[in-house]
Amino acid sequence: MTSVHEPVLHALSVEPRAARPGETVCVTFRTRNLGTSASPPGTVAFLLGDGFAALDETQVAVGSVAPGDDVVAVVRARIAAPLDDGTELEVQAVLRVPDAVLGTNVCAVRVRSRPVLDGPASGTFVEPVDTDRVRVRAVVTNEGDGAARDVRVDVPAPAGCVREDGEEPAVLAFERLEAGASVATAFEARIVEPVAVLQADDGEVRFGDGQRCALPVREVVVMEPVIAAPCVAVRPSRRSVDVAVDVRNDGWVDARDVRVRIALPAPVRVVDGSMFVDGVPVAARGGRRGCGDAAFARVERSGGAHVVVVPVAARSTVRIAFAAGFPGGCVGGTVVVGAGAHEVAVPFAPELVRDVRMRLIEAPRVVAPDDDVRVLAEVVNAGDLAEELFFCMTGAGIVVAPEAVARAVAPGSVAVIELAVRAHDSLSDDGALDVSVVVCDAECERARAEFAVVVRRRIASSEDEPPAFDAERSPATVHAALHGPDDVASGAPFAIRVDLDVEDAVEMLAVRVCEVAGARYVPGSTSLDGRFLLDRVGVSPLMGDGLSLRGIPGGMRVTAACTLLADSAVCDEALIVEAVLDVDGEQRPCQPVAVHVRGRDAFAAQPAGLTYHVDACVIESSPPPSGAAPAERAAAVVVETPQALVVPEVVEPLRVDAADDAFTFWLRLDDERLDEVARLLHGATGRGLVPHVLALRVFFPDGEASGDPGVAPSLDGVRCALRDVFDRLFVTLRIPGFDVASDDLDDVALRRAMRDFFERLLDAPAAGGRCDGATVGITRERARELLAGFADAAYGAPAVLRALAALLPTRCESEPLLGAALARYARALDDVLARYEGAPLELFDDALARASDRGLDDARTALMVALRSRTAFAELPC
Repeated sequence: MTSVHEPVLHALSVEPRAARPGETVCVTFRTRNLGTSASPPGTVAFLLGDGFAALDETQVAVGSVAPGDDVVAVVRARIAAPLDDGTELEVQAVLRVPDAVLGTNVCAVRVRSRPVLDGPASGTFVEPVDTDRVRVRAVVTNEGDGAARDVRVDVPAPAGCVREDGEEPAVLAFERLEAGASVATAFEARIVEPVAVLQADDGEVRFGDGQRCALPVREVVVMEPVIAAPCVAVRPSRRSVDVAVDVRNDGWVDARDVRVRIALPAPVRVVDGSMFVDGVPVAARGGRRGCGDAAFARVERSGGAHVVVVPVAARSTVRIAFAAGFPGGCVGGTVVVGAGAHEVAVPFAPELVRDVRMRLIEAPRVVAPDDDVRVLAEVVNAGDLAEELFFCMTGAGIVVAPEAVARAVAPGSVAVIELAVRAHDSLSDDGALDVSVVVCDAECERARAEFAVVVRRRIASSEDEPPAFDAERSPATVHAALHGPDDVASGAPFAIRVDLDVEDAVEMLAVRVCEVAGARYVPGSTSLDGRFLLDRVGVSPLMGDGLSLRGIPGGMRVTAACTLLADSAVCDEALIVEAVLDVDGEQRPCQPVAVHVRGRDAFAAQPAGLTYHVDACVIESSPPPSGAAPAERAAAVVVETPQALVVPEVVEPLRVDAADDAFTFWLRLDDERLDEVARLLHGATGRGLVPHVLALRVFFPDGEASGDPGVAPSLDGVRCALRDVFDRLFVTLRIPGFDVASDDLDDVALRRAMRDFFERLLDAPAAGGRCDGATVGITRERARELLAGFADAAYGAPAVLRALAALLPTRCESEPLLGAALARYARALDDVLARYEGAPLELFDDALARASDRGLDDARTALMVALRSRTAFAELPC
């Protein structure tokens, strides 16, 4: 045995943790090889405490396991002799390897035996004697497997009643109540206050060392309430109506379940989460069974109406308040509320609002004198009425403002307007041209957007005579800084960034990042000022001959970045990253950056004395700062319990090689995209299938490897159609009270684009091979099956979504853990969508808004865990 001050291997567990004499328990030793090489063979010795009888050999030999695999040893034991309740039997194990002996944590099995004093044979009984009195009886029977000591039975009078022979509760006391024995007490009580149900629900039994249990209620006396006509108040607004219903009980007894039926007009829907009963929120969801968040109320759906079931105390009022939303164009209706034998109808009419908003999509930053200034503006009619709008541009430096552009915008729709004006030829160089985009109707201005354009003379084109180069001018001042992380884990990616501050104008500036020994480039990760660049046959534009920039004005800041992947075989070495600038033909090296590659240990011991079971592993939540003290580096290491650490299940992806009749699609998993994925999946729980459907757009492939000239354009056509569908979907989600339906996803243009894409895919030559980054492979047979599924479907939403889910990435060569999580998520989403193919339309509509699938939720959690090392947003709890 080890003391609590020695480091131990938290690898031991026992099941069950509580057992009875004669039962068998299973003691399991399990720990993971967290190193980068195979673990040495050894022996696991199980140390069983007194009270255990081993059923297997306690010395178990374990062999060598590969990195990432588990070392497992199991032994069974029986609790050999009867023991007292609460006795704890301890067990420990020792792992012996050639160069170390590691003790494990101590596990305990608690022996259980108890009496049962609140079983079916025990309880309280209330029986009517006359109109003013009731008789209360209490029976206590020990139905357990052990005797109860120091038994005390307290039975007070029911609520609203007092004992006729005293105000204190009836009490029975016994030193010991054997198993099977029974005791009883009875008294008469007088009713002094009206209540809905007369029941002795406060009776309890105390025994042992502070143990207690409530006596079940077996017989009650039920009284009747009187429900008055409800009072309904309706307050409409633009897109919603607030409804308050007061339900009063004029009787002298409480009403436990008063059904209040609330019927709304057809276009009006209750906003989820807005239902309150006396200030307590109650969920209002559709379904066959009622669902309530409050312990005293629940909401059901019946015949298209909401039925709120609430208790109403005697001579009191309960208020039901909620908000309901409706789309634009709704003319109002009547709210009908029924309670008891009464029904009240209250009409309402919505308020009409005019709201026009505008934002600039594209606007030039630089314009030459006597040149056109063209802008793209997005106008949203967020009001309730159709708008006849006029668009124009104004500014002091505009030659002649053209005629206003007229456009009719329907309620709830978006319009994109292109406008152009000409800058005056007398504008000074490096000046500013202030331009305003104005939206007006026939009466007044509705919206305005302003921006400034820098006026700069146009640079001579390549057809003109090139400007003479002044060889005697002083060298341009360019400051360069190369940035990279201090250290990185073996096999993990890391970002390299080059910041260029150009003080003087430069005709030609080239930046080149040298090849790094021990690391390789992540394809598609090169960016310039936040915009990603195309690779040169798998090589970064920053490498090789470098990236050339021409005609850079002074005062500019240029940032180039790319991502490298540390070789998994490199351990405890420094990777030297170097960059070279070429400023107008002058070579200038940058200060190199050293990135230390750290490895991992095979077994990591943790401090003993913990009260819970954890695996023997450490996970570094974030890299410690450079030069940090040992205490600061230790603070950056956290221990994950098995309940919090969810390891994605390994799913074998489709293997694509040159011999397969298959096609390969690739996806660039940059940090910005993975952050968007994490934001979508983080809020997916409890919101139906809509968040998972939104993820299809983010995971849509960036390209394909067939090389056929007809496949790439058809893939772009699917991408454009998918973008249009999801743009409309986002508008629908912004309207309060509206859920996404299958009609929002079953788009004719999207289905046509998908059909054209899969038909071209079947006619194209097979293209296997491997691509860097995340990839997915689809066989020709699978493509033919998906095409037949959505081409002939009665309504195409599930089938088309399933075809899109087939394009989700299932393999990531550089990050196997992320690839396994992506493959698991793709399989789970395909399984859920397959269940709704051919199902009634109403079931799929309900699934989009409210469905929940355990397998899909587990796959989402596994993917969130795999994203923790790539995006800060994924650090939130899963």
